[in-house]
Amino acid sequence: MTLLLFVFIIFMPGFVSSFLFFQKEDVDFIERFAFSLAFSITLVPLIAFALNILFQTKITLVNITLIAFGISIIAISLFLIKALKRDYLN
Repeated sequence: MTLLLFVFIIFMPGFVSSFLFFQKEDVDFIERFAFSLAFSITLVPLIAFALNILFQTKITLVNITLIAFGISIIAISLFLIKALKRDYLN
C-alpha cells in the first residue's frame, strides 16, 4: 500500500504533466521518467505549501494525496483538450 501511494504521489502527477510540456516524439521514456520525478517533487510540495499559506490547510498524507490526484486530473484534462484542439485544427 505504501509503495503504491509513493508511486502515485512521486511519479504520477509529474508523468501526466510531462505530456503537457513535451510531445510524445520529443523525449524518450528515460527522459520522461526523469522529468516526471522532477515535476512531481516540485509541484506537489509547492501546491501543498501554497494551500497551507493561503488557506491554512494542514499538510497531511490525505491532503498530499488529494493534491497529487488533483494535479493528475487537471493535467489529463489539459492534455486531452490540447490533443482535441490539435486534431480539430488539422
